Amino acid sequence: PLSVENFLKFYSLKEEDKVVVIGQSTAKKLLNFKNLYICENQRLLECVKLAKTLV
Repeated sequence: PLSVENFLKFYSLKEEDKVVVIGQSTAKKLLNFKNLYICENQRLLECVKLAKTLV
């Protein structure tokens, strides 16, 4: 969750952006964002695989 706060200090999410998060606690920081994808497994490789399907 802290990494989300730091990321958003430098980047403003756009409506068309797609965001992949590694777990529920991270997702809670972005609840108002409609293009939010949560990895089923909390592993970085799983997040990368999910992100590749969204391209």
